[in-house]
Amino acid sequence: FMVIVKGTKGYANNNYEEYTQSEVLQFIGRAGRPQFGPSGKAIILTEKTMVKSYQNLVSGSEILESSLGPQLVRWLEVICRCGEFEGFRITAGQKGVLNELNKSPWVRFKLKDRVQTIGDKVLVLLQHGLNCKSLPDSNHAPGLGYDMSRIIQIAQGLAMCIRECYAE
Repeated sequence: FMVIVKGTKGYANNNYEEYTQSEVLQFIGRAGRPQFGPSGKAIILTEKTMVKSYQNLVSGSEILESSLGPQLVRWLEVICRCGEFEGFRITAGQKGVLNELNKSPWVRFKLKDRVQTIGDKVLVLLQHGLNCKSLPDSNHAPGLGYDMSRIIQIAQGLAMCIRECYAE
């Protein structure tokens, strides 16, 4: 599939403003849906002065920061206390795999110690899963893969709730 972003400004606050980097990435991310094909194309139409910025963005040479990042650990701690992940367990042998995942470059908010709690498991698997990374081969990976997909589903629902709360 192909996505064409016809302009990189939107009307907000009585003015035309440049879309945020995350908004543009969201737009062009629609082009690469695995269920529709192995690849996708995106074309961004923008002002000449912004071309280099968008080239850097799509090439990955520009750092994109999430505003949720610094609060992610706090949100997960609150969520874990609310019982959203009550049915989760850490089975024998999973701690070793989880501790290795915690060392991965795809896990930005690393645990200070080894994985000990369900909250630790959720934090590591959520970060790994949101980076679309598969789990390493292990006797425990099938169970962790199922848990990771459940955690992401729960997190999506919670993210929608958070978004609605902040929108009001």
